[in-house]
Amino acid sequence: MYLGLLDYFLGHCPNPSLTDVWKEPGGLTRKIPVWQCHNHRDQGGGCCCSKNGKGGSSLSSKVVVTFCVLGAVPTYDELLTKLRTEVDKTSCATEQELITACSEADAVIALGIRITPGYVFSTRVIENLHKCRLIALTGIGYDNVDIAAATEKGICVANNPYYCPEEVSAHAMALILACARKLYQLVPDIKSGKWTTQADYLSALNPLHRLSGQTLGLIGFGNMARTLVPKALAFGFRIIA
Repeated sequence: MYLGLLDYFLGHCPNPSLTDVWKEPGGLTRKIPVWQCHNHRDQGGGCCCSKNGKGGSSLSSKVVVTFCVLGAVPTYDELLTKLRTEVDKTSCATEQELITACSEADAVIALGIRITPGYVFSTRVIENLHKCRLIALTGIGYDNVDIAAATEKGICVANNPYYCPEEVSAHAMALILACARKLYQLVPDIKSGKWTTQADYLSALNPLHRLSGQTLGLIGFGNMARTLVPKALAFGFRIIA
């Protein structure tokens, strides 16, 4: 999914594939946009390259990965090699580090969350991106990018709207179960050896209700919530959203 979008904005490919197949809970499948350009999605505009006039066929381009932590996050080596472009991998924690790393980048791969207070593509950072055509965010969120400033600069900001729904929904279900079965309250007691009688155990659990028949309320019903629903139904929850 990175390859088509990066190839397009670096001028290597005129017709990228920006769709993928998404499997809905229950087995249904549909084609979805893997990436969304939030500048032009909001404004109804067209191709970013046609707007900013920076498209071209030169292969002397540079991509900067701004959150490279070896062994902890993907390095995209195989994908980036296919782009035939210079790749710079770094870890940025401040606005100045982002400016230093990305000022001459043609494209930036970034996180959509603030891993540190200074990891933000602010107006100041974007004003210092002299060649950038694309800020590609690896996840769903794009809160740490000044969309208006990027639009003014002619930079496309794209996210990955279908990133890890199975993992997030599974983790949410695990936390629901932990809360419902009072694991957070009980584990410290187990470690400290607090329970000496069955009365102590029953007192710590009171009240404890079976999951089946309880109501799970979902605020919003996006991809994560929809992926969570079949997991919750398997435990007998009644779902409202």
